[in-house]
Amino acid sequence: MGDSGRFRRRSAARERRVGQATPVEPRRPPETKRPRGLVGFAWAVLAVAGILLLVRGVLPGLAFSGDFTMIHAGASVWLDGGNPYDFDTLYNGWKADGGGSERPREERWFVALYPPTTYAALAPVGALGWPAGRAAWVLLSGLSVAGVAAWGAAWLRRNPTHPPRGVAPERARPWLVLLLAAWLSAGPVATTLEFGQLGLVVLALVALAVGTPGWRPPAWAAGAALAGAGCVKPQLAGVFALGFVALGRWRELAWTLGVGSAIAAVAVLRLEAAGVAWATGLLDNVRRFAGTGFADPSPANRVAWQMVNLEPLWRRFFSGGAPVGVAAVWAVAAAGVAWRVRKRAGPAGGFTLWVMSVASVVTLLIAYHRAYDAVLLAVPAVWAVRGLLAGGRLAPAAVLVGVAFFWPPVPELLNHLAFRGWLPRSQRWPFVLETAVMFHRPGVLVGVLGVLLGVRSRPGDGRTR
Repeated sequence: MGDSGRFRRRSAARERRVGQATPVEPRRPPETKRPRGLVGFAWAVLAVAGILLLVRGVLPGLAFSGDFTMIHAGASVWLDGGNPYDFDTLYNGWKADGGGSERPREERWFVALYPPTTYAALAPVGALGWPAGRAAWVLLSGLSVAGVAAWGAAWLRRNPTHPPRGVAPERARPWLVLLLAAWLSAGPVATTLEFGQLGLVVLALVALAVGTPGWRPPAWAAGAALAGAGCVKPQLAGVFALGFVALGRWRELAWTLGVGSAIAAVAVLRLEAAGVAWATGLLDNVRRFAGTGFADPSPANRVAWQMVNLEPLWRRFFSGGAPVGVAAVWAVAAAGVAWRVRKRAGPAGGFTLWVMSVASVVTLLIAYHRAYDAVLLAVPAVWAVRGLLAGGRLAPAAVLVGVAFFWPPVPELLNHLAFRGWLPRSQRWPFVLETAVMFHRPGVLVGVLGVLLGVRSRPGDGRTR
């Protein structure tokens, strides 16, 4: 009995000790840590990119904005009831508004090519004098840079990740900072700011109309934004409207048509009431500019390499021009392909971004565009990075490499060196070398479009192969 009692007492003491012991927590998986060296490097690169944007874009824009001179003058003359397509009226109006030496009194440097809707949409800026109007436009373009960056970040923040192939959010952040730095330091962004071009504002309005995975603007707001983009620069925003057709966003399209028609009616009626021959002047300006001016795609134009649309590359190999309907064929084909593959959308919202990526590439190919309009390639860049974060490999990487061909101004740099005499003139280069270096961008766009149209998505998991 003594031994059994002693055994029971020891067992009870052992149970009390076990009950009082601190419970052992289950082992947690190790936290994913961001590499500190990469984080510091990314933020340092972002700081340098911000300085480059200020030095190469904002400050030159405040001092120059050469392409915005005739746009601002056109809006001002339109407000005054004059003819914005008459050279003397346009140039004298710009001088009266405080114009300086940004553009000489030569018609080829001061030609009005935009439709009346551009001047009506930019009338608030045209109501300001030239120095104030220029500063306002640089400010608006700078805000557009920030808005597009925020739009892209919203798409990437809602990106689905799929370990082990996907990238964990903690490890993705430094790369997203580097992507933002690439956007701020991109050549097209700086050139658009420096010359006062319209592409950044148009892109920001399109992004506002598209929305993000977690937010879509009301139909009236999206329609008004898309209509505003189309009125400011129709050749930049028109194909995006076809993208809305592929997405079936009919209410937004109805608002776009209504708001755009109202702006167009006001723009034309203002000129008709003034009794000016605006239509004839606009057609004559466009005909001269595209036939013998800077937009001539033939080898006779020594700066044809600055264009990124398909026709200059076409003219390098074929003597005849591209068919007149090539733009409509490209646009309708893109909308048809988008409509057909709509059920292969992949992740929630991913199809919308894919359609807008196709629209941005097609836009650059079908109409006259220079390298600064490649700001539109921010859309396929976001699509590609989103695919890489979700575990995609070949297609997103190929699109991102294609976009990277437009970011550094390699042809412009080589042409500048040749102009200085440090390199042989481009006319003396071998034909193949000159085509590959100076005219490579349209070919790259065709390749990017081919990758986008051939991409395959697995519904539901967000992986793009």
